Amino acid sequence: MNALDILTVFETNVLDGLPTGKAASELLDQLKAIESLIAEIKAHYKEALSRDSSAVPGWFLQPGAIRRSITDPLEAYRRVSDTLSPEQFTGCVTVKIGELERLWARSSGESLAVTRANLERRLEGVIEEKACAPTLVRMEAAKEKRSAPSLKPVANNRLQK
Repeated sequence: MNALDILTVFETNVLDGLPTGKAASELLDQLKAIESLIAEIKAHYKEALSRDSSAVPGWFLQPGAIRRSITDPLEAYRRVSDTLSPEQFTGCVTVKIGELERLWARSSGESLAVTRANLERRLEGVIEEKACAPTLVRMEAAKEKRSAPSLKPVANNRLQK
């Protein structure tokens, strides 16, 4: 059975309704494999189209969006300080906490762990933590019997073409 046949069977099974229990676990395992297969297929055709724009009729590579960034915030402020106050300018600046911690550790001679604790105290009230959306993670078979979930992903099963 080729990859498209597998996807057709998968689609037919899912149209019957989403399962629960062990069947749901198997479905999520299949989804992981299918997502990986889809990523591989897209990468293949992106590469093909990058070599030959006519390789896939009806498809083309749309250029990615251009993202701008300030490479020297201090110089940028110097250039706009005649119009913007420091408060206005810093309202547009994002501090990379990990980079700040590493810089502080190098400058102070402290370990990274000590630096994190010191910065946590110093910056209390101006650091905001946001949780990312939860991610579906496959528990290891040996740990499925435990009540606490494991956060270690299981190796990806590949679909055979």
